[in-house]
Amino acid sequence: MTINPNNVFAEALTNYQRGQYQKTAQLLNTLLQANIASPDIFNLMASALFRLGDRDNAKKLYLASLKMKPDYAQTHVHAAGFYRQISELDLATQHYVKAFELDQNDRESLMNAALVLQQLERWEASEEVIERYIDAFGVGYEVLIRKSVCRYSLYDYDEAEALIEKAELINPDQVMTQYYRAQVYDKTNRKVEADRLFSNLIAQGHEPSKFSLSLLCFSIGDWDRAFELYENRPVALWLKQYCESNGACYWDGASDLKNKHVLVYAEQGLGDQIRYAYFIKRLVAEAKKVSIIYDARLYPVIQHMYPDVECLATESLTPEILHDVSPEFCLCVGSLGLRYSDGLYDSKLLEDGFFSYEGDQSDLPVKDSSKPIIGLCWRSIKILKERNEWYCTAQEFAQMLSGIEATFISLQYGLSDEEREAFRSEGLELIELYGIDLKDDQASLAHIISQLDSVVSVSTAMSELAGACGVPVLTLAIENIRWFMAEKHVSGFYPKSRMYYKKMFGTWDEALSRLRSDLIAEDCERL
Repeated sequence: MTINPNNVFAEALTNYQRGQYQKTAQLLNTLLQANIASPDIFNLMASALFRLGDRDNAKKLYLASLKMKPDYAQTHVHAAGFYRQISELDLATQHYVKAFELDQNDRESLMNAALVLQQLERWEASEEVIERYIDAFGVGYEVLIRKSVCRYSLYDYDEAEALIEKAELINPDQVMTQYYRAQVYDKTNRKVEADRLFSNLIAQGHEPSKFSLSLLCFSIGDWDRAFELYENRPVALWLKQYCESNGACYWDGASDLKNKHVLVYAEQGLGDQIRYAYFIKRLVAEAKKVSIIYDARLYPVIQHMYPDVECLATESLTPEILHDVSPEFCLCVGSLGLRYSDGLYDSKLLEDGFFSYEGDQSDLPVKDSSKPIIGLCWRSIKILKERNEWYCTAQEFAQMLSGIEATFISLQYGLSDEEREAFRSEGLELIELYGIDLKDDQASLAHIISQLDSVVSVSTAMSELAGACGVPVLTLAIENIRWFMAEKHVSGFYPKSRMYYKKMFGTWDEALSRLRSDLIAEDCERL
């Protein structure tokens, strides 16, 4: 029987458009078995297989289509969507841009390229694509909103708000306009106005506003409301769905945890996991058994403090782990705030800290114990261009500390010769902790920090660890940048902490001057 390729392809395309992907694949397979192939056939077959969950063969067929016809815009569009769905966002961006270059009328691909770059948090690159879009298609509502997101994310709140106002002239009642205006209000310390806008959006059914409002509530220390809304964060929504798909019970925030076996899943970075270890302390006191998936660097401390906690040797949750552990409840560690946020309202409950380690490590290498012993950390482990403003230099720290009678301990990972020289040039001895991995050995680090009189640090996991150990922390941070840097949030978990803020793109001069004055005042009090 003779096959009419055009008719078979047309029938396959009709089935695909109707959502009948299995039938589409069967029809196209008859062509491929007859050695009839084309970029269109490979492209449509790839899209059908992707819809059926066969990612590997879908990827092969997209590549086969482009091998036959590298400049086939339609395949680039579909491949971009495929890579976006499987979170290979760099490849998605490349294919979207290529699709536009091949079809200058394809405004959707160019805008999608800008959106994917925003997913990657490459704000400047996204803005460049948006400018390219404006050159090709002019200014419209979505362009103004997307450009405002870039400006907002690059901390240019004035320009972000100006762009939102222009967008409002086009569509004043659009939900996204109100949402991004609320975001700008939050970051420019107009909390009441931001709260009102987010609350109105939530009343209209806008789900993302719940998570955004939770962060605002954290920044002002409204703990009960914050943790209730925080259940709408992406990782909690994911874990809930994952548990439901694998026959496990996700904790609803209200069920009693007493005498239950609870599996706690870590979230976010090391600093966040240290902060939420307070909740693990509370949970251990009432649960029958606690199993955790946490950053393995914290396991020695957790096991030292709570020997019965089961620390799982895995970085991710799998159906096999759920089956083997068989918990009665699963939850993200931050969700425990729904049950234990009461402690954050009473500073006395947390002023001695909730993290400690007393192992076989050596004590501080300090000769003169009559002086205050101060730990120092002026930057993060990772040197990221987009966070340069967040950190100080060794020279700024050394100049601020010059003349202060104290013993200074370096808590700085990856100390450079240039940084050492910055302290020497100010006549300061900076004692280094040789033999301790300041990045991975969190147990030894906790042991050392607990012996310090105070820690001076920028906002990093180091300041979180010092606060959790109950040591006074003098923290330098950027004003209104992140909710976890807000004074009310920090002091809730770490009552002995003090914050010293600067504005984004401003200098540290004033903050360092105030910090220096406080250190001198404390030294006088000791005398």
